Amino acid sequence: MATSEPSALEEVEEEATAAASASTSRPSTASLLDRLRAPETTHLARPRKVLTNRKGTFKPPSSANAPKTRSAGLRTNQFPNDFLVVRSGRLFCEACRHEVSTVKSVIQVHIASKKHLEGKNTRAQSAAESKQLLLDGSNFLAKTKAEGTTLPDEVLVFRVKCLRTLLMSE
Repeated sequence: MATSEPSALEEVEEEATAAASASTSRPSTASLLDRLRAPETTHLARPRKVLTNRKGTFKPPSSANAPKTRSAGLRTNQFPNDFLVVRSGRLFCEACRHEVSTVKSVIQVHIASKKHLEGKNTRAQSAAESKQLLLDGSNFLAKTKAEGTTLPDEVLVFRVKCLRTLLMSE
């Protein structure tokens, strides 16, 4: 599509060639490059402070749920008779069957709770029952004079429970 009007590019090229020919004949004439100016500086690029840590003043962010120096293992040693164990690096209450925070005040409140006390009593009764079953099983083995059999205590208690359940079902 041909147009009769010259494009902007053609106009710039004509001015450049005219200026070049004029500069050869007249040295005082400005060229196209002389008409272009450097961009003006803006005030947007202001000097900024670079944040740095001063020596000895850095404090890592603290978390209320995870104390810095107290581990779950240490808390189990501090509360030995409360059925607290470490599972996957976290503190777990076997009496209540749920996780507990490692914060000492939270543990103290948990230990004083009704649910924990009931769970603790249930576990104590279960332990006493297991001890009695262990005695029954070992007495039975002694009466039958079974030799060469060594069963772990847990297996013996389990077998006695199974026998009792079987005998009660008849």
